[in-house]
Amino acid sequence: MADEGAESQDINELFFEDPEDTQRKLLAATYQALCEHGYADLSLQTIGDEFEKSTSLIYYHYDSKDELVLDTLDAMLEQLEETLSEHPDDPESAIEVYLEMIDPEETKEPTLERAIVELRGQAPNSEQYKRRFERADTVIDQRLKQVVQAGIDQGVFVEQDAEQTGRVLYTLLTGVMVRRASTSDAEWISAISSEIRTRLYGDKAPAEEKH
Repeated sequence: MADEGAESQDINELFFEDPEDTQRKLLAATYQALCEHGYADLSLQTIGDEFEKSTSLIYYHYDSKDELVLDTLDAMLEQLEETLSEHPDDPESAIEVYLEMIDPEETKEPTLERAIVELRGQAPNSEQYKRRFERADTVIDQRLKQVVQAGIDQGVFVEQDAEQTGRVLYTLLTGVMVRRASTSDAEWISAISSEIRTRLYGDKAPAEEKH
């Protein structure tokens, strides 16, 4: 059974909680500025506005916003790997973390989603951004495959191709992020969540709680 006491994950709050050292605080400031302003309006100055220490420290260590954003993406990916590794023996709880990203209980402004969509848009013209997202895709694909296979082995999920399902799940997540970041219509999201549950559980799909 999934852990009913587990807290829901808001995608805007997944990263950089209580940063301690200066470098971590700088990456957290970049993250906050990125969520607030988006990539297009991001600058070293807007990052400095979120940084509690002297802005001169930013200019001393970084020449451009992209250098900071790339370091921030690296840190976010490391943290994401840790988050995805939670509930290693409980595929239902792991899937609920994923489903909460698809269809959150509390609808909040998808500021991080918009920023990620913008950053993915840099990948076709930037090898550095492309490498980060390729790494993220590989990590998340593999983790979802492991979760699905564990669910099949435990008799929780119906028999299926775990690798194929993992890729479908991740592709759906990225598609949901793009669509949600670019439209105000959200009525379709619950249908996506329902189809995912049906694919995983078959006719044993648990009833969804109404948000």
